[in-house]
Amino acid sequence: MSDLIEQWYGRQKVLRDWDRIRGFWAGEGRCLATMTLAAHRPRQDTSDDDRPRLHSDSLRKQADLPGINIPSVFGDYGTVSNARYWGGEVHFSEETGNPHIIPAANSVADALRLTPRPVDDPSMDAARLLRLYDSMNRDLQTDLLWMRMLDPSGPLNSAALILDQTELYMAMHDSPGEVHRFLGNIADFVMELWRHQLNSSGGRVCGSMWPYIVLPHDLGVVVTEDLMPLLSAEQYQEFGIPLLKRMSSEFGALAIHCCGQYAHQVANLKKSGARIRALEFHHPYTRIEDLEPLADSTVFIPYLAVGKQDRFKSAVEFYRHLLRETPTHFRYWFACVEEDEQTFAFVRELEEKGQI
Repeated sequence: MSDLIEQWYGRQKVLRDWDRIRGFWAGEGRCLATMTLAAHRPRQDTSDDDRPRLHSDSLRKQADLPGINIPSVFGDYGTVSNARYWGGEVHFSEETGNPHIIPAANSVADALRLTPRPVDDPSMDAARLLRLYDSMNRDLQTDLLWMRMLDPSGPLNSAALILDQTELYMAMHDSPGEVHRFLGNIADFVMELWRHQLNSSGGRVCGSMWPYIVLPHDLGVVVTEDLMPLLSAEQYQEFGIPLLKRMSSEFGALAIHCCGQYAHQVANLKKSGARIRALEFHHPYTRIEDLEPLADSTVFIPYLAVGKQDRFKSAVEFYRHLLRETPTHFRYWFACVEEDEQTFAFVRELEEKGQI
C-alpha cells in the first residue's frame, strides 16, 4: 500500500510548506494563510471507532485546498480534556456534541486535595489521541502525518473547570496563597501532559486543536487564556503572568488564544518576560490597535465576530483591511475556515503574489 498522505498532498509540497512555515516564524514575510475545513474534525462525542474514517475523509479533502496546509490529526475531545483528569462529570450537548463538565471541587480547599489521574491513564484523552494518531499512521501508511495536541487550556482556564468558577474568583480575594498553590499544581500537571504528548508522538506535534495555525513543537506551545478578559490587570499580573513566564521558559515560547476583550492586559503581556510568539484576537472585542505594543515580536491571529459588528461583512474583508491599513511590521497568520469562493480567491491571490 502506498503512502496516502504523499499521494494526496505530494511529499515535496508538504516539505516546502514546512520550510515556508519555519521561515515565517523566523520572520520571513508579512502573512501566512492556512485553510481548514469547517467540518475538519468529528463531533467531540464521536466514538473512537468512527474517528479514523472521519479524519481520513477530512485529510483527503483538505489536500485540495489552497494555502499552507500540513496534514494533521486534531486531538479534539473538547475543552474539558485537561479538567477530566481531575474528576468532574462530563455531559455532551445533543445539538453540538460539545462536552461540558461539572467541577470536581466547590472550594479551593477541596481543590487542593484533588490528585489528577496519571497523564498516561488509558481511559483519558491523551491516550485516546495517541492511539488514534498511531492507527492513522498505520492506516495511511505514512510518515507525513502530524498531531495536534489536546485541549490547550492553561492553568487558569483549567482551574475554572476543575473548581467552581465563582469560588475561584472569590478565593483570589480571600485565599490568594491557596489559589497560587492550586494553580501551581495545575501548571505542573498541564506541562507534564504536554511533554507526554510530545514524547509519545516522537515530537510529531504541530500545534493544538485551536487556533488553526501550525506551530512546530520546538518553537513553542499553544495555550488558552480565556480568563484574561474576566480578571483585572492587577489580578492577572498576580495569578496569570507568573504562569505564562513558567510555560514560556519550559517550552521556549507561547501562542496564546483568547476570546473577548483583553486590551487591559496588553501592558501585562508586554512586560511579562514570556516570549509570546503569536496572539489571537477577536474583532470587535479586542482591536488590532490595542495590540500595537506587541507588534514588533508577535504574530497576530485575527478572527472576526461577524454578527457583533457592522463594519466588515466577512473575515476576508477584515483580513484585507489589516494588510492595507496596519503598519508593515504587523504580521498575520490568517487561519481561514470559511468554505466559500471569496475565501478561496483570497488565499489563491496571496499565493499568486508570492505573499505566502
